[in-house]
Amino acid sequence: MEDSKKKQLTDLLEYMFDHPDENGYYYVDYWEPDKNDEELNPFEWKAVINGPIGSPYEGGYYKLKVTFKDDFPISGPIIKFITKIYHCNISDNGDICLNIIKYWDPKKWDRNKTMDSIFKSIYDMLIVQNPKDPYYNRGDEYLNKRDEFNKKAREYRDKYARLNQL
Repeated sequence: MEDSKKKQLTDLLEYMFDHPDENGYYYVDYWEPDKNDEELNPFEWKAVINGPIGSPYEGGYYKLKVTFKDDFPISGPIIKFITKIYHCNISDNGDICLNIIKYWDPKKWDRNKTMDSIFKSIYDMLIVQNPKDPYYNRGDEYLNKRDEFNKKAREYRDKYARLNQL
């Protein structure tokens, strides 16, 4: 089973290499293998989301780790921000609160979703946040003190989301 899943994920990643995002919102690659393991692992991907123009994330490069379990696409991939980001729907440890990737909830995970649509949804989430489903108290800050919120988001971008930090 693992060999067929490995081939399926390798083929999917190679397809995404050959058909990159036409708008340049994101790109994907293999996650860096451990020093002891020279073989690339198709169950772990690296994705980089470019900060959307006009948002406080503009000019930033946000690294994510995508981990696929053996039962993908029955259950969704686990996606976490590795780059620190100040966002009302992303926790300090990189967890993402976005309905389409609630991989643990079979009612929310749609196994017909494409990885392309998932990455685009994460990109869109950087433009339009959902303060009604926030981590911490950032939803209130986002709604009531937007200038302060955006300032912190830009400070995080400048400190953690530079190209040389990927």
